[in-house]
Amino acid sequence: MNTSATSPSAEPAPTFASRFLTPLNVATLVTFLIGVLWRCLHILKFHDPHSHADSDMRMYLNLAKKFATPGFVPGIDDVTHPPATAMLFSWFYQRDETYTQLIHFQTVITCLVPLAVAAFALAIFDKRTAKWALIVSSLYFPFIDYGGYFLSEIYMILLNPLTAVLFVASAKQKTVGRAVAVGLVAGVVFWLSMSFKMVALPAMLGFGGLYWLFSPDASRKFKTIAVLTLFLGAAPGTAALSVRCTKANAGHFCLVSNKSPADFLLGHYGRIQALTWKVPSANYLVSFGSPSAYQRGYRETPTVPFKLTDGPQNTATAWQWIGAHPLDAVVLSCEHVYDTFVGSLPWPSIADAVWPASEGFHFLFLIFLLVPSLAQCLDIIRKEGFRKFLESRELLVLSLVFGLVAAVAAATGEARYRIPYDSVFILLAIRYYSGFKPIAFLADGPAAEEPEEASSEEPIEGEAESAEEEPAPDEAAEPA
Repeated sequence: MNTSATSPSAEPAPTFASRFLTPLNVATLVTFLIGVLWRCLHILKFHDPHSHADSDMRMYLNLAKKFATPGFVPGIDDVTHPPATAMLFSWFYQRDETYTQLIHFQTVITCLVPLAVAAFALAIFDKRTAKWALIVSSLYFPFIDYGGYFLSEIYMILLNPLTAVLFVASAKQKTVGRAVAVGLVAGVVFWLSMSFKMVALPAMLGFGGLYWLFSPDASRKFKTIAVLTLFLGAAPGTAALSVRCTKANAGHFCLVSNKSPADFLLGHYGRIQALTWKVPSANYLVSFGSPSAYQRGYRETPTVPFKLTDGPQNTATAWQWIGAHPLDAVVLSCEHVYDTFVGSLPWPSIADAVWPASEGFHFLFLIFLLVPSLAQCLDIIRKEGFRKFLESRELLVLSLVFGLVAAVAAATGEARYRIPYDSVFILLAIRYYSGFKPIAFLADGPAAEEPEEASSEEPIEGEAESAEEEPAPDEAAEPA
């Protein structure tokens, strides 16, 4: 008998190169660095935000100057939007009136976005999905482009996945103390998200609610702690902003900002491009419109005889129109949702020199992200049934856009509102493509990559935990 054969324990340990310098790891690092370079060139050289400061951007900059005035007290017209964007701009304005430091800051935020999307993928799925998420988000133009505007979208693109990551991390902690600590941090980030855009509230309600009801990744006890601390951490800041808004709003309660009733009316007053709020006796004239409505060819711009900030009157007028045109109102709500995901092109980039990239990536989103994401969800339902789909991580990720759907259905919709949630579709599309036979060059070797589900997925109760499974028919070895 030959006893000189090498035992498995005597095999040499994997080298650094074989374990870490795999094709996928190298591609991930190189792509991220390319994305950083692209962002710096786009924002700092080719697309100066100063050259595109109109409409909402001009409103934020003007408000920032007001906030920088010593002793300034916001009035009813100064709380139409959540305050974080203007407050942040004001902080930079007080230190640099050219906003150069702000532009540098937004460049850094834009560079951090792929890391947040990758962390989101790692928290929900596994390392391989996270690497591909980093690759895709590094080269995804909308995540680059919005860093070149004085808008709130680039901050939401970062904060949305970050909030979800911290919330899930809280539920997965092993001790109550750590779960509470991480959950409170998640709550603070959640509050920051709402202070930029209130759509973060219904988005996390959907995500957190679905996670608490169906996710098998954590016990009910720790999921409950995660939900409670999420809202507990967000409560003080949200309350303070709401008190600020209510005082400025002539004592009428408003949750962070007071423009929601006006948006409700704008979205449910017929097929209009814009709406004008006009009160001649007060020398008051304000207009707001929808880029999606303009792209649809709507040109009517009716006028209403009250102020944009008159919440009760805006709401009453909208419901009066809905009561007289119920079917039209339902179709308009569906149209807003359709415009958010499919039917409109992203503003403001579609109206400036980068429109070819903006429109081109919109088509890429539809074909290579949105359709595969829906196919992945339907495939789970077809193979495993609806009950398993409710427990799936794919539905959990998708639930982050449920609140967005509700918000735009009640107001107006455009692609700009969806883009901060495109990380959802990046993750789901990657899961869909992971079902294809991998390209050999981009498939990590067994020594370099852990088993796909080992890092983030634990066996679900009732499922077999054996590592040996019969190969699926399409995975069976071909005859020699």
